[in-house]
Amino acid sequence: MTKNTTIHVFTGPDAGSPVKDAVPVLLDAVPGVRPLLVPSTGEREDMLLRIAEDELRAGNAFPEVSVPARGRWALVGRHWTTVEIRAPDLPRRRVRISKALGDGEPWIICDVDAVARTGPFILDVFSRHLHPLDRLRLLADRQRERRAADLNLAIRPIWNVIGGHAGTRYLLAAGRNPVAAELFALALSEHVLGPDLVFTGPWEDPVVQRATELELGVVGPHQIELVVHGDPGDARSSLDRIAGRIGVDFRDET
Repeated sequence: MTKNTTIHVFTGPDAGSPVKDAVPVLLDAVPGVRPLLVPSTGEREDMLLRIAEDELRAGNAFPEVSVPARGRWALVGRHWTTVEIRAPDLPRRRVRISKALGDGEPWIICDVDAVARTGPFILDVFSRHLHPLDRLRLLADRQRERRAADLNLAIRPIWNVIGGHAGTRYLLAAGRNPVAAELFALALSEHVLGPDLVFTGPWEDPVVQRATELELGVVGPHQIELVVHGDPGDARSSLDRIAGRIGVDFRDET
């Protein structure tokens, strides 16, 4: 049975101040861990990644960074490790994934401003780190969204960090539960893209539905608590909308 989970929310005029406020909370929860930062954009120059990396270094965490292998280096054997995926409704299968992910303590960094239209957000990030041949097989699968979620059975993130603008404020959220984090990222992406578009509810997203089938995280909104650190100011209405899309309320930290 999946336990209840907390999504910590920080706000500020830009990304810098909420990341600075969040880092001590994240490090205190996992003492001694050396973060492996995995940007959902797949880019080393990801804006939120660079800010998080700087703040973690300031906190003496000395993070590493993992982005998808490209070019001729993508086929070098030492860059890959084999993991087994044991989905209860499918035969066991093995895939090759980045050795850094297999050996490390991944923290997914999701800059929603950059990926709001295309993803990936949280649950499908690891699929970008597959060996090129395994990646091609996944893309050819008619149920590729579900197979991307299956990868989380083999590798679990330590933290999921989501950031994006909501009006004049920047929202940063962090959670240990990947399904809850995916839901927040989807709801924030709707806010980033604007109110004129019609969206499927976050719980109806095919990757989320597969993840709940596999019990990779929360299975209902009653298991999620949004805790806001500090005064959200003008971001309160944005938080109301995001929380409403997920089906939860938020509370201020006491």
